[in-house]
Amino acid sequence: MKVTLYQRLSLSLVIIFILITGLFIWWSENLEQLSRNEAEQRLHLSIADHLA
Repeated sequence: MKVTLYQRLSLSLVIIFILITGLFIWWSENLEQLSRNEAEQRLHLSIADHLA
């Protein structure tokens, strides 16, 4: 079976879309974790001020 130009183009676009989607998911999870860690640090800092 011969793969046409349009089939190769559509396959390439699907692969690029999947890669970009995966990259976006990875980036958003990292951003969420960083935000959560920063919020916890602020909370612990304010608690430490009250304890000291």
